[in-house]
Amino acid sequence: MTENWTEFGDRIFVRRFSSPFDLNVGLVVGGAGALVVDTRTNPAEARALRKEIRKVTALPVGWVFNTHEHWDHTFGNQEFSTARIWAHVACRERMEEDGEQARKRVIGYYPDDPAYQEVIITPPAETFADTASLDLGDRTVDFAFYGLGHTTNDAVLHVEGVTFAGDLVEDGNAPSFDDSYPVAWVETIGRLAEAARPIVIPGHGGPVDPDYLVMSRFDLAWIVRTARAGIERGTAVEDLALDGAPYPEEPVRLALSRAYAELEPRTLGS
Repeated sequence: MTENWTEFGDRIFVRRFSSPFDLNVGLVVGGAGALVVDTRTNPAEARALRKEIRKVTALPVGWVFNTHEHWDHTFGNQEFSTARIWAHVACRERMEEDGEQARKRVIGYYPDDPAYQEVIITPPAETFADTASLDLGDRTVDFAFYGLGHTTNDAVLHVEGVTFAGDLVEDGNAPSFDDSYPVAWVETIGRLAEAARPIVIPGHGGPVDPDYLVMSRFDLAWIVRTARAGIERGTAVEDLALDGAPYPEEPVRLALSRAYAELEPRTLGS
């Protein structure tokens, strides 16, 4: 684990912040400016990030890409107000609908930290539904949405040999399932595995490769199989056996409850 920028390709950098949450921030430098992938958890952290960017390039930050709505990836947005902030269209919708409530929740998590009191919800101004491309001057980055997964609005960025996958991919810990769609996630990560570049940067943890995404798909498929079987037997989530579960009990139970919510309407209506 490092607190320094690591270059994974021509002017493609990642900074892995061990505190908080082992979070990855990306930096792609083009001829006309730099693009930042996610902005950290609060304005103070984002200001520190801007200083660290200056150690890599003197070019202005012209663009920001939010991989999804969650606060640990977007609550630094206001410190990049001169940049064009891009994300999936549902990311903007969710931040407009729930951003203030999310801010209050986070303040509740950290009542003694004034940094979160500073947060001004700053949704992306530039959005796309399926794909989009952005010219950074002498190179192009591609944005893509492959379907529901960790949230309704997880999007990825492809640039040359690197894919920034956000929290569709998790290294080192179980995925976060609070807002997830595990049934859809199985298919989404399968599509991402086919499209991913050789180096995949998750939202948290170390770099992985497309084969890791295939393994992650198997883990998610266990959740879906177990949920389907439980629904067919009429078993409550809390009573499901977890033999062979890919994650610890708490995230598995949450994932199963989310999968039940996806599957039961279709099961009952069939």
